[in-house]
Amino acid sequence: MILKGLGMEDIKRIRKKHGKPFKAVVVELASKGMSRHEAAQTLGMARTTFYTYCSRYGLDCFFEKSPKLRQIEEEYGESFEEVVKGFAEMRYSRRRVASILGLNLSYFRSLLEKYDLSGHFLPQKEMRSDCKGHGPGWPKGKPRPRPPRYNDAQILEQVRKYPNMSMFKVFADIDITTVYRRFGSFAQAREKVFPTPKEN
Repeated sequence: MILKGLGMEDIKRIRKKHGKPFKAVVVELASKGMSRHEAAQTLGMARTTFYTYCSRYGLDCFFEKSPKLRQIEEEYGESFEEVVKGFAEMRYSRRRVASILGLNLSYFRSLLEKYDLSGHFLPQKEMRSDCKGHGPGWPKGKPRPRPPRYNDAQILEQVRKYPNMSMFKVFADIDITTVYRRFGSFAQAREKVFPTPKEN
């Protein structure tokens, strides 16, 4: 069951089920190496609701993944590990995946070691042809083989519903970082929804 909110009854439910306060439960899940996304799933909570409470209670620091990795997870709707495995299964190279995710290659390689993901990548000769070098046919830009969790229209509809940034962070179904990644800033997204009238 996915909860739409977290009231006193829900806090009591979590306390009763785990035998400890909500904060203690979250800290314990984080100590097991879970991401915020995984912890939310374990508790049966909507991600945005769980993220809001982590921020409100100062619990973000207990999760080992960096804001950048959490941003990737929020964008793709999967754990960082599953995102990387998905690209590896599609025969992408380490360098190419790092580029697609916007990560420094050396940092990405260290993450592969940390999360034991290197073994999922194929030998170079078995990779996609566009990942074998920079010769003819090498595509420009950063292709995204997996579609984003939300399209532009869905994001802008949430901006229309919650045009105030503070309200958006608390009530929107989409995390604010997704808006930043897609439109550069909340102000630019809002401008698309409520364009400034042009002077004659």
